Amino acid sequence: MSIWERFVHRDRMQEHHHRMRWKTLEEGIQQLREVAVLEVHFGRGGQHDNDPDKVRCTGQMLWNLATLGPSQYATFIATIHPDNNRETVGSVANKLRNYESMISGPMQAQVSALAKELIEEYQTNRDAVIPIHKMIRELETQGVVSKTHSPFNSLIWPVRKSDREWRLTVDYRALNKVTPPLSAAVTDMLELQYELESKAAKWYATINIANAFFSIPLAAECRPQFAFTWRGVQYTWNRLPQGWKHSPTICHGLIQAALEKGEAPEHLQYIDDIIVWGNTAMEVFEKGEKIIQILQEASFAIKQSKVKGPAREIQFLGVKWQDGRQQIPTAVINKITAIHPQENDFHWGPEQQQAFAQIKQEIAHAVALGPVRTGPDVKNMLYSAAGNNGLSWRLWQKSKWIALITQRARIKNLNRPEILEIITNWPEGENFGHTDEEEQEQVTRAEEGPPYNQLPAEETRYALFTDGSCRIVGMNQKWKAALWSPTRQVAQATEGEGGSSQLAELKAVQLALDIAERERWPKLYLYTDLWMVANALWGWLDRWKKANWQHRGKPIWAADEWKDIATRVEKLPVKSVM
Repeated sequence: MSIWERFVHRDRMQEHHHRMRWKTLEEGIQQLREVAVLEVHFGRGGQHDNDPDKVRCTGQMLWNLATLGPSQYATFIATIHPDNNRETVGSVANKLRNYESMISGPMQAQVSALAKELIEEYQTNRDAVIPIHKMIRELETQGVVSKTHSPFNSLIWPVRKSDREWRLTVDYRALNKVTPPLSAAVTDMLELQYELESKAAKWYATINIANAFFSIPLAAECRPQFAFTWRGVQYTWNRLPQGWKHSPTICHGLIQAALEKGEAPEHLQYIDDIIVWGNTAMEVFEKGEKIIQILQEASFAIKQSKVKGPAREIQFLGVKWQDGRQQIPTAVINKITAIHPQENDFHWGPEQQQAFAQIKQEIAHAVALGPVRTGPDVKNMLYSAAGNNGLSWRLWQKSKWIALITQRARIKNLNRPEILEIITNWPEGENFGHTDEEEQEQVTRAEEGPPYNQLPAEETRYALFTDGSCRIVGMNQKWKAALWSPTRQVAQATEGEGGSSQLAELKAVQLALDIAERERWPKLYLYTDLWMVANALWGWLDRWKKANWQHRGKPIWAADEWKDIATRVEKLPVKSVM
C-alpha cells in the first residue's frame, strides 16, 4: 500500500507520526521521507518538484525524529542545524547513514586493524603494573570505570607524571583516527600568552581543577567505544577519558560555560588551568575565591595544593610570568649564576655555554618589545653584567628600534592621560640601548592618534571604536566583532564560528576598514583595546611582513587576517589609539 493510500489527509498523517517510534536508522529515514511526502502533497504546488528528498528539513521534523528514535542517534541529530535553509531530507539521511557507518561495523574494523599495528610498539612498563592495578580498582570503586563487554578495545598506555606517580591513560590513537571532528576548539596557547602579556599585572594566582575529565559523565551509548582490557578483564570509562582527542575540547567548553554562567571575574582559561591577575594581592585573592566557588557549585573539585598565589611571580602553561612578561626559566639562569660556596669558584663549561645561548634566544624573541631584527646586515650584541641586585641584560642593535609604552585611553574614561608612545630613533649604524641607570630622555615623539575628545570636530566622523568577544554556545565556539561610530550613533556587527576573542578583535578592525574604504574616507582613527592590534599598526606589521609572516620559524597567529590588514593600511592612513 502506498503512502498516499495509507494517509488520506494531513491531520491523520501527523497524528500517526507523532506516536510512531522507530528502532533502526532506515525506519527513521523512512518516517522522515513520509513527512516530506506530506509537504509535497499538501504544500505549495511545485515547491519541491515532487521529490521528498529535496524537501527542506525543519527543526520540528528533526525534533520529532530525535525524540522518537534511539538515544544514540538523538545526540547526533541535535548537532544538525536546520536554520541555514540548506538541510534537506536527503542531506539529513546521508549524514545519518555516514554517522551510523562510523559507530558500527566499519569503525570497529578500522579500530581493530589499527590496534593490531600498534600492539607491538610497546609493552606495559613493569614498574607500572602494581600502581595501575591499584588505580583501576580505585576508579572502579569511585564509578569512574566499570567492567564491560564491548566489540571495541584499546591498549593501556601508562604515563609517569613529574611527581613519579603513574597516570592511567589508554592509547586511543586508533579511535581518534576515525572520530569525526568537532567545530569547537580549545583556545590557542600562543593567543593566551599574547593576551596575558597585555595585562602587565603585579599579582597573579592560578587554579588547576583536580581530575577535571573525571568530573564529566560520559553518555551511556558512547561508553562501549572507549573499552580497554587489563589483566584479561575488559573495562570502559563512565567519565570523560584521557587520551581521546575531543576530551580537552569538551572539558574546556563545560568549564568555560560554568564560569560564564557564574559571572566569573576576568580570567584566562586553558582547559582546566585558570589564571587571574590584579594590582594587589587582595584583589587577586578575591577573584580566585569567586572562581573557586563557581567551579565547586558546578561540581568541579578544587584541591588546595592546585591553587597557587597570590604571588608576584607565577608559573602558568609552563611559562614563568612576572609584570605581564615571560621570564627566562630559573633553572636556565641557575646554570650560569651557580657559584660553588666552598671553593668560591665558578666553572664555565659546555652546560653554561648552552644555557647562555638559550638566554640569548629568549631575550631575542621577547614579545614585549616586538620581534628583534635579524639578518646578515644586522649586528646584535647582548651585554650581561653582575651587580648587587643580580644579573642584568642589555640587547643592542645597529639600526633602528621602536619601544612602545602605552597607556589605554578609552571612550568611557575620556579624562585619562593620552596614550604615551616613546620611540627611540637612532642614526643608522649607531649602537643603541639602555641600561637600568640610563635616562630615556633622548627620544622624539611619534605621531599618534589623539584621544577621541581631543579630535577636531570635523575629524570625529572618521573615528570608529572596535571590540570583539567569544563564547561557547552549546558545544560550538562563536565570535562576534562590533564597531561603534560616535558621530552617527550607529553600531555594526559581524559574527562567525570558531576563533577566539582576539580573532574577533581583528575581524572588528577589518569591519572598520571595510566602512572606511567603502565610503572613501581620507583617514581612519581606530580606537581599540587590543594591545596586539595597536602594536601591530605601530610597527609590527612591517617586521612580520619582512619575516614572511613567521615567528621563530612558525606562522604567526591569524596570519591571513594580519596580511589583509597590512595590505589595506598601506593605502589608507590609519591612526590607532589604545
